Amino acid sequence: MTRSGCGYDKEEKTKTVDWYKANKAEREEKLAECSNNPGELRKTPNCVNAAIAARQNFSRPSTYLLGKGNTKLQ
Repeated sequence: MTRSGCGYDKEEKTKTVDWYKANKAEREEKLAECSNNPGELRKTPNCVNAAIAARQNFSRPSTYLLGKGNTKLQ
């Protein structure tokens, strides 16, 4: 895997929201990675897709993409 200067692995295959919904362990791992470095990873495709999958699976906002007390994606 090659990492760019911003910390995003451009060679990482983008996984769909449905994939993250069906793969809880991988979703949780990706969300942890994204939460650990939101300045660089917050808007990458897999971080966004994992967060949306979490929100759809649990019918509650993901704290990863939503600020405390907010109800809309930022």
